[in-house]
Amino acid sequence: MEIIADFQLHSKYSRATSKNTTPENLAEGARLKGLQMLGTGDFTHPSWLAELKNKLQLVEDSNLFKYKEIFFMLTGEFCTIYEQGGKTRKVHHMIHAPSFEIVEQINEKISK
Repeated sequence: MEIIADFQLHSKYSRATSKNTTPENLAEGARLKGLQMLGTGDFTHPSWLAELKNKLQLVEDSNLFKYKEIFFMLTGEFCTIYEQGGKTRKVHHMIHAPSFEIVEQINEKISK
């Protein structure tokens, strides 16, 4: 099965993003572009997480969520910053979580 997806997304709480970035608008944009699945992005932000919990519906027997006809995976991005050869380097890690419960565990661990 082929799925057309975009997992590299950010919420309206990220720098340099539209304040109109909502699950509703993301789903509509995905539909217009022919995408079937999106990452939620930014699950570490408390306000965004609350909005996702309120608006996304769990797809039974899966680790997916849905808004209208668009599937969502819970995603967040973490940046590892280090120095090498006198230069600052950054590696961005995309994290996929299977449930809101796991997201809450991740958020609790990184908050320390």
